Amino acid sequence: MSLLVAEHVSHAFGSTKALTDSHLSIEAGEVVALMGANGAGKSTLVKILSGVIRPDAGRVTLNGKPYAPESPADAATRGVVTVHQSTDVVGIPGLTVADALLLQHYVEKRSPFFLSRASVRRQARRVLDEAGFHLPLDRDFAELGAADRQMEAIARALSNKAELLILDEPTASLSMQEASRLYDIVRGLKARGIAVLYISHRTADLAALADRVVILRGGRNVGAFSRPVDFDAAIETMIGRPLSARSEEHTSELQSH
Repeated sequence: MSLLVAEHVSHAFGSTKALTDSHLSIEAGEVVALMGANGAGKSTLVKILSGVIRPDAGRVTLNGKPYAPESPADAATRGVVTVHQSTDVVGIPGLTVADALLLQHYVEKRSPFFLSRASVRRQARRVLDEAGFHLPLDRDFAELGAADRQMEAIARALSNKAELLILDEPTASLSMQEASRLYDIVRGLKARGIAVLYISHRTADLAALADRVVILRGGRNVGAFSRPVDFDAAIETMIGRPLSARSEEHTSELQSH
């Protein structure tokens, strides 16, 4: 049985159809990449899965049960956590890394707001140990680089017992070395049976990590590829025309100037 299944999902913003009869399935311990040009429907599907919006039609199940989260917090309690491209929201300047790791626990009153520093560090260390990460607990959150903020966000997701982690353009602000570090983290999640829905414009990310690639165009599913992924064919499916035609158009444009 698949961990998550979305069937015949549609959503419109006014007269604009963002998703039409879309579908997606993902197994535990599988990395599924979502490909599509801007406006293809990727963000809308992610918002539905993460509880930001409700679909107009279709159904989503998680572990075989209906899944319709009311909010991202509700989605997280059910085991679906989204880490967005902007990691500024996973902490507040002035808080330590330890405080930022426990911020959601405070908000949801899972931990008392007033704790000794030793207790805060102990709980934060437990969160990091469970994730297998190492971060400087006493450093100001604002001093962390983009890669460390990603690690903090993922550690917090795992502390929520995430079964499905949605990574939205996670390497957009990372160096090649930092991206390689993230790849190792994702492989570790996969080995632990955690499913990952991975959205990225970088084919290097997808080639390194994806077990399957699902392609959206114009709000519809237009193709799927399994590893090893033929990325030329995947990109042609995504843009709706042969890459050679794209090259010829570019050549004609150059010759006309």
